[in-house]
Amino acid sequence: MNTLAEHDTLTAGLAPSASEAALLDQLAAALPPEALSARPEELSFLATDATGLLGERPPVAAVFPSTVEQVQTVLALANNLGVPVVARGAGTGLAGGAVPKAGGIVLSLERLDQIIDISPQDHSIRVQAGVITAQVSEAAAQFGLFYAPDPASADISSVGGNIATNAGGFHCAKYGVTRDSVLSLKVVLADGALLDTGPATFKNSAGLSLTSLFIGSEGTLGVIVEATLRLRPAPAETATFAAFFPSLRSGIAAAAAVVASPVQPAVLELLRRPEQLTADAVYGAAAAAAEVLVLGQTDGVGAHAEAETLYELLRQAGGTVFALDAAESERFFDLRRGGRRRGEGVKDRGGRGPRPDPSRFGDADVAVPPSRLVELIEASSRIAAEHGLSYNATAHAADGNVHTFFFADGQWVDAAAATALNQARTELYEVVWRLGGTITGEHGIGLKLAAYAEQQLGSVATRVNAGIKQVLDPVGILNPGKWI
Repeated sequence: MNTLAEHDTLTAGLAPSASEAALLDQLAAALPPEALSARPEELSFLATDATGLLGERPPVAAVFPSTVEQVQTVLALANNLGVPVVARGAGTGLAGGAVPKAGGIVLSLERLDQIIDISPQDHSIRVQAGVITAQVSEAAAQFGLFYAPDPASADISSVGGNIATNAGGFHCAKYGVTRDSVLSLKVVLADGALLDTGPATFKNSAGLSLTSLFIGSEGTLGVIVEATLRLRPAPAETATFAAFFPSLRSGIAAAAAVVASPVQPAVLELLRRPEQLTADAVYGAAAAAAEVLVLGQTDGVGAHAEAETLYELLRQAGGTVFALDAAESERFFDLRRGGRRRGEGVKDRGGRGPRPDPSRFGDADVAVPPSRLVELIEASSRIAAEHGLSYNATAHAADGNVHTFFFADGQWVDAAAATALNQARTELYEVVWRLGGTITGEHGIGLKLAAYAEQQLGSVATRVNAGIKQVLDPVGILNPGKWI
């Protein structure tokens, strides 16, 4: 009888190395049969993420643990043999962070999908890494609470993936990014040891902040298997508004006036050229004359009174302001998500992640100080024109995080267009650094930005990052070949 290493992997058209073959045999002996797969269609799906990027060598197998102990077994065996392991959440990443670069195995956390417990009194919830982000708020809502991080992919992205990239979201204006809602983690280290990063308290000054260390580490330091998350009281009321502006400068000036005001919005988003609304009976005239749409929301007791204060600021800046009811609010948030309605998701294979979108090849997730937003967006437009590309942008205006999109003509990107897109993005990063910003605000470095990582971090920070990696993963099995 053929072993799994001899049969399934060869069926996939890729012969494993000796160490990979040995690992697959050991995993087959240690794990239940349903936890291990080398089916070609499975590996093809798991070899990329929403970027469509591929590594230099595809994985030879995929592991689907259903317990933390199984994760520990996988890493301990892989570490002994020096076989690469790439942890994967829902595959919604936009930087190639979960794309295997050097073969080995993909460790999918999708079956670690349990909400373990919720403590309404402590405003916390304990979940496994594979829980879908939106499910956290759904569970919290039963107790009058909510989970603040709300990335556009919340319906299909996993908690573990969000933590691994320090994902942002619409509520970043008031509640911060994922890091600001993580209290404690359980992480399986490269040698299989299980690390508890500390108590799930709002304050903890005992030792280094190990929880923060793993947030945003993209699976290069350990595999996150469990998280205790901070919940917040559901707002007593919300007030959502849309404001249309005739120019980029007026729209950004309006957003800056909101940030500088005594009112702290829960949401403050900026969209360029809202053409989708130009034929609308209610908003059509304002949208047709607009270069920028500012979408905002206040929440809590007094939300409507606070919104009225902001309306006056927005009008003074030249905006046409609309207060939105609940249905229209959701409609505008759908627009900000790119036309995808809440709960729909761009799903494939039973909901396990999105199909790669080639039109995103030229996108960038940059962030600058909010006062430099107009310079960044104007520079992006100029760079696009110089390279014969189309351009658009959406922004988390309150924290200066801009999603810049360079588009080539046609649905698919040919070699010439890819060159233009890469050059435009490189020039954009030079502008970002000059403005005191970062090349990624919430998507991570992954494969996509690995070539720019040292220039972003600097030589000293790069050395420190590499030293931490060496301590936690001395054999180098965790997501090798990436930025660290």
